[in-house]
Amino acid sequence: MEDKENSAHAALESISKWRWISGDPDGNTWPIYMDLGEAINRLAMAGYIQPQSIVLKLLCQGDLTGHGDFKWRKYQFGSFFQHEEYEAGLDKRQWQTLSDLIDEYQRELAEDGWPFNSVDLEKLGIEDCQKYEWCFSDCRFSIAYCPPEAQFHDKDYVEEWFSAWDIKIRPACLICEDNSNIQPALVTETCRGGRPLAEWWPDFVAELVAYVGEVGLPPGVGHQGQSEVIREVSERMQARDKGEPSRSQVQETVNAVLRRMRSAGN
Repeated sequence: MEDKENSAHAALESISKWRWISGDPDGNTWPIYMDLGEAINRLAMAGYIQPQSIVLKLLCQGDLTGHGDFKWRKYQFGSFFQHEEYEAGLDKRQWQTLSDLIDEYQRELAEDGWPFNSVDLEKLGIEDCQKYEWCFSDCRFSIAYCPPEAQFHDKDYVEEWFSAWDIKIRPACLICEDNSNIQPALVTETCRGGRPLAEWWPDFVAELVAYVGEVGLPPGVGHQGQSEVIREVSERMQARDKGEPSRSQVQETVNAVLRRMRSAGN
């Protein structure tokens, strides 16, 4: 356990040194997110063992904060409940449930050799549902719960399902509780206000405008379709030898453009 704690602490220190602040020439700064899969792969490249477990632990502890799209369904006491959001914060409770289900599966695997990882959520209309899916490389996970051996008429009978995707993370300590003031101790010299725009930025904006004008917006709501837009615009820039920014550098801008244009009815 001590080694695991030390690995999580060391990983958090490494993660905090990555670029988490963006800014403009006027001195305005703001925090940025990184794709869940990208963060885990960077830790793996740095030599961390089972980085997906380390990141999940940090999310459960609240040292990292997660953000993404999600859908939630629940049946309890004869009533149905549901909720969904886009680009919303993900509650620590969901991360902890995922962690608990993974631990339960590993225990059963060690004891019985082949545990069942599926459940029927009949009231919710979801059969043979995986108890959990932890697809960190695809930036998504899902969890499903129904008490074993429970019957519909039992007073404590419940079915619950949660799925999140397009997950991005960042260190929770980057911003204050009011979400407005960035802690200066974690802002590196390269991220301070007044930094000139990257050379590729004007070309990226030009290609983004041209792409939307020629092709239009991809199907979806909110910022859905962001991956398609980023990929297409990046390919256009490559074809013109204008460089290729990383996804994390342009994702927030593309998301903002998609949300604004869709809200305007375009």
